[in-house]
Amino acid sequence: GAGRADLAEMGRLGANAVRLYSWRAGSGRNHEPFLEAAVAADVAVALPIDNWLVHCLSHAEAQPCQALDAAAAISASVSEARPHACAIAAWVVGTEYEKFGEVQPTVASVQERQRDLEQALAHLLEAEAAVGWPPERLPPITVPVSLDTYLSERCPTLRGSAACEFYPRLLARFPQLAGRLLLGLQAYLPGPDLRRLLQRPGGPDSLHAQLLAAGLPEVAALPTLLTEVGSVEPTSPAAAAAELEQQKQALAAEVHARLRDEAKLFGDEGQTGDGGGGGGGCCG
Repeated sequence: GAGRADLAEMGRLGANAVRLYSWRAGSGRNHEPFLEAAVAADVAVALPIDNWLVHCLSHAEAQPCQALDAAAAISASVSEARPHACAIAAWVVGTEYEKFGEVQPTVASVQERQRDLEQALAHLLEAEAAVGWPPERLPPITVPVSLDTYLSERCPTLRGSAACEFYPRLLARFPQLAGRLLLGLQAYLPGPDLRRLLQRPGGPDSLHAQLLAAGLPEVAALPTLLTEVGSVEPTSPAAAAAELEQQKQALAAEVHARLRDEAKLFGDEGQTGDGGGGGGGCCG
């Protein structure tokens, strides 16, 4: 059928991109109408190379992988997306792959996952070249890591420290990714904590500062992409409303303080700033 016109509605609301978690071109599904609708709605699409494809590309002999030709599936995804290159926002390679298949991931298991990611990226780049993807339209690539793990000897206290393992090696092995690689983060933190973590240059606990301190300026320089944002602990409606009211009161106090300071600056300290006549100098 015609569907619900979700993409058009997203575009109407101002969304300009959508991330997908499963694609599997060549599985009998025709994604072309979706891509055409995305182009029409001016909504870009971030396409996945999902965890099973990354894993099975390197572990074809494993039981779950025997029925999946991961190499063919990745090539088919690239071929299917190629005619709609203008609509592809990014390739998302894996999702928190450092934890894939592990109850308790370790630094050693993360290093093994690194080898899987390198093989997946190598195949992705080969597939792009095979279909003649226009160089000027090559989409960004990101490998999202979780911010709730500490899995690196190099950055042991850094949230999302798997980035210290994955990204330097990817940049070293694939120099052609310079300008394409985005630092993907799966963020489940309260807003203030997330802002502090992502500030540039930020304080000593910021992601940027810690990557520099670890001797990874090439990773610190990467643009950051939040591939997931959420809250670890569900908030009740009442608690959410109370938090929103607190934020509104804090914002109102901040605005009032700024108006008062500006009134002093323009010599209008006697004005109340309530929008009445005789107005303050800050209105310009």
